[in-house]
Amino acid sequence: MAPLVGYWNIRGIAEPIYLIMEYLKVPYEKKIYDVETFNEWTELDKDCLGLDFPNLPYLIDGNLKLTQTLPIMKYIGRKYKLFGRGSNEEMAKEEEIVENIRDIRMKFASLCYRDGFEANKAKYFTDVNKILPHFELKLANHKWLTGDNIFIGDFYLWSVLDMNECLEEGFLSGFPNLKLFKENVEKLPAIGAYLESEKFQWFPINGPTAKWGSKENQ
Repeated sequence: MAPLVGYWNIRGIAEPIYLIMEYLKVPYEKKIYDVETFNEWTELDKDCLGLDFPNLPYLIDGNLKLTQTLPIMKYIGRKYKLFGRGSNEEMAKEEEIVENIRDIRMKFASLCYRDGFEANKAKYFTDVNKILPHFELKLANHKWLTGDNIFIGDFYLWSVLDMNECLEEGFLSGFPNLKLFKENVEKLPAIGAYLESEKFQWFPINGPTAKWGSKENQ
């Protein structure tokens, strides 16, 4: 039985999971919930799926039932050799990269959902532009974040970068290595095909309560 991923009908935080599955060409199914109405999730699946910590996104893979983006990504990564392939020290460095990408993603979400979007936007980019040079440096001599082998963090970073480019044209203009990295992800045959297919949606990025990136204010 194909793994099942449940999430809202937005790009949101499940996008890296989809990207990884598409890259791996692993058959999977989606259970899409309408973000405009919580009834289907809160009244049915939330109580009936048997999740230890009911939340979206969730993954059901055989007997495994798992929620939260990073645990799902790491599980898929370990299963298909895209995470934790090397030594304990190497896996710790992979963890470090993923957590720093998460920092940007959380700042992005805070900007989009918090009041005062326009007033906070400049500070957001100032803060993020202090983080991006570290990624720029890691990509100075390598195609992917950990070297020659792609890992789950590469898909996570692509998602974060692309959403920021949707928010601000020219977001990567001062970061040529990151710009090339993003293009390299898009040139992966399976990813390129996915991005051009009806399965991928550019918008909405966020839910209806967001100040930017929702269906109402994209």
